[in-house]
Amino acid sequence: MQSEKPGTDTTLPRVTLASASPRRREILGRLGLEFVVRAADAPEESVSTATVQRFSDPHETCRRVTLERARLKAASVAPDPSTTVALAADTTVDAGGILLDKPADEAEARFMMQHLSGTTHQVHSAVILYDDPTAPDRWLEEIVTSHVTFHLLAEEDLTWYFRHNGPEEPEWVGVAGGYRIQGRAGAFVQHLQGSYEAVMGLPIHTVYSMIRRFFHPDKS
Repeated sequence: MQSEKPGTDTTLPRVTLASASPRRREILGRLGLEFVVRAADAPEESVSTATVQRFSDPHETCRRVTLERARLKAASVAPDPSTTVALAADTTVDAGGILLDKPADEAEARFMMQHLSGTTHQVHSAVILYDDPTAPDRWLEEIVTSHVTFHLLAEEDLTWYFRHNGPEEPEWVGVAGGYRIQGRAGAFVQHLQGSYEAVMGLPIHTVYSMIRRFFHPDKS
């Protein structure tokens, strides 16, 4: 468990972040929230388009997967006793109704980037705010969909993207779709309709609004 105080704003509650994602920690820190990190121990890969209710619109099925994965994480993490609420989230990449999960290796990541080349895909980001993991009827849930257009990627683009010489892990590791918009892949984004932070993993405006609604429902 890790506690962070990024310029704490005492007008906002102390939060348990049910995620070990450094991107989500960074975004949550922008709100001035004091938060505790408790990584969710949930088998998110057990939730897929094959296991959820299917809709006639494949994009809606992908959205349902995203929400169900966030729910699974929420159910696995109780708010730390020092905090008031917990926040769980999940982000998926939806390419024409096909979910692109975290690639297993560079070859799969390259395949995903080729699949996204020259097309517009959707990024779904689900957020759940809750004070009791056993009482989902009291959870606040939101899902944000952004549309990301990549330019047509040449082989030189892919070679540049996958070249890795630094001490950090490759950008494609551990992220849906095999890319991070705040990294090198941002150079491929021709157009973004929606929330940049949602594509990173946590829609900051949505989180702020949910916190306000959770604690001040009369003002929502």
